[in-house]
Amino acid sequence: MPEKMMHRHKSFGSPGEALDYLYGMAPAHVYNSTAYYEYPDAKKMNEKNWLGAELIFDLDADHLPNAPRNYADMLELVKKETLKLLDFLTDDFGFSEQEVQLVFSGGRGYHFHITSPKVLTLGSSERREIVNYVSGRDLEFKYFFREVAMDGDFGTGSKTFKGMKNVPRKCTLVGYDSGWGKRIALYLTDYIKSESEKKYKKDMFPELRRHDKVGNTTIKKLINIANSETGLKDILEKGRLDFDVRNFKEIAAYFMQESAEDFLHRFGASVDEPVTADIKRLIRVPGSLHGGSGMLVKKLALSEMEEFDPLNDAVVFGERPVKITALKPFSVQLKGKDLRIEEGIQEVPEYAAVYLICRGVAEYGYRRNQPDPV
Repeated sequence: MPEKMMHRHKSFGSPGEALDYLYGMAPAHVYNSTAYYEYPDAKKMNEKNWLGAELIFDLDADHLPNAPRNYADMLELVKKETLKLLDFLTDDFGFSEQEVQLVFSGGRGYHFHITSPKVLTLGSSERREIVNYVSGRDLEFKYFFREVAMDGDFGTGSKTFKGMKNVPRKCTLVGYDSGWGKRIALYLTDYIKSESEKKYKKDMFPELRRHDKVGNTTIKKLINIANSETGLKDILEKGRLDFDVRNFKEIAAYFMQESAEDFLHRFGASVDEPVTADIKRLIRVPGSLHGGSGMLVKKLALSEMEEFDPLNDAVVFGERPVKITALKPFSVQLKGKDLRIEEGIQEVPEYAAVYLICRGVAEYGYRRNQPDPV
């Protein structure tokens, strides 16, 4: 492979001018700055005069725990993380579709570019706080459960309830209809439902049974909630947790804290923090090719994400047979086909040849004295 060389500090007056430059260079990778500068072509960073930067999120299989080695499975896992982050961006933060640009990286993940004027001047520390939020880092579950007085005879705030001076209190879920509160409501209802469906009562709610204030009476009431017509629905739609279960605020907070790892794995988004915090980041240009795969760095409409298949939709080369010399055995799934090559000379479709050469496991053409595979 030729020696890699970066050409930086370039500025162009128009897209056409930039394309002419790239046509002449034919680079393996193309990046642009996510920052805006008054003097973008200045050779020293301190002379550029930083004006702001897009808010960037990078989701890559390299940063996911226990990511599968198989490329197709790896991309499917990253896609799930991307959809989770998209929910944060549009629901929690309220960015419009016009302010969110989604891009397949051409490699092992996706990029989000947030272009809202509200985020352009955020510093690195503020951007790290956003990462903390979407990942659920330092989430304090106890603040999501609150005890409030039951409504009195004449509405909330009255000093009696149905003639009683000692007004009973109920447990509610704070913010049940949005953000992390909504995700907690989903997790709680799924848990109560799945545990109540177990065959034997003794096997139900093992996590809760470890709490010293949870006994058979509490378990029975939770089963009744799961089997009632409105119990689980009221948690999701009203944040109701007043199930006549004593100490339920304490019990619910305990359960969520004990289940934090599983809960955050299901609902939190795993993003590359240094990328988001960097206010002078370089990132791949949509429409270019990824030099490590030969695949398209593809811009996507948010509505396309669910059905997008990168191993088909981001493959741009054709079926023309190309002779290569494989340096070692290798397998990959591309365009709906399971491709397996052995060491030596062979012909493969053009799209496969480009991918294998970019991955460094094959060379174009053939070497003399190189045996054909048996």
